[in-house]
Amino acid sequence: MNTKLIVIYFLYDLLSIFGMGVALFWSAGQIDWWAAWAAVAVMLVCMMAIDIVILRFQPDLLVERMYPPKDAKNWDKAIMSILRLAQLARYILAGLDQRYGWTGGFPLAIQLAAIPACVLGYALLDGLWPPTISSRKLFGFSSIGGTPS
Repeated sequence: MNTKLIVIYFLYDLLSIFGMGVALFWSAGQIDWWAAWAAVAVMLVCMMAIDIVILRFQPDLLVERMYPPKDAKNWDKAIMSILRLAQLARYILAGLDQRYGWTGGFPLAIQLAAIPACVLGYALLDGLWPPTISSRKLFGFSSIGGTPS
């Protein structure tokens, strides 16, 4: 696999994390917000771990994730754009909520319990579960008969 392409992919991920941080902290009007730092750290660790797994087992998937397929349907491109905008809006709304206290405060225990729940969610839903990464290949199973290869 092309080393330059791998570096560009990882830089794209880091830029996404930076954008997440900017959206959270700018809209909150403060940088001393531990929950936002935790969210950024969780996202960074999960993205990098997933990227390493993809690089190890299906390096061609990095290219597919960077560039939409040439034959991608317009509705698919539109859905992905809407999802990205919704994610950005979610970060901005969270920051504004922190700034203006619209929802009050969540108990610290719930906030701390949410961190491993988020890690698990990212690992299952973005890393191991989707058909884009063959979990059979990750765990050493052949595609025929479900037996270890």
